[in-house]
Amino acid sequence: MLVARRVVDKLIEFSEETEPWRYMNFVKLQQIFKGRRFLKRIRELFHSLMCLRDDKRVESEKLLFLNEMIAMVEEDIATKEAHVSSG
Repeated sequence: MLVARRVVDKLIEFSEETEPWRYMNFVKLQQIFKGRRFLKRIRELFHSLMCLRDDKRVESEKLLFLNEMIAMVEEDIATKEAHVSSG
């Protein structure tokens, strides 16, 4: 009970409110602020993950294009080698 009383006294001192409903509102506002800060952080993390996913998709598309180009060049080389061998 003594600890609870000290906590209440500190809340009153910190919030500069002596009426219970006012310093309890202060506590509730702090909880709301913490909740909003947490949600903001979660949104930032979600946005970062979506950006990483998009970057990964773009890099995968670049690799697919590069593989297609390599295949085309290999076919071109094979065709030219065939012409050289037959000629």
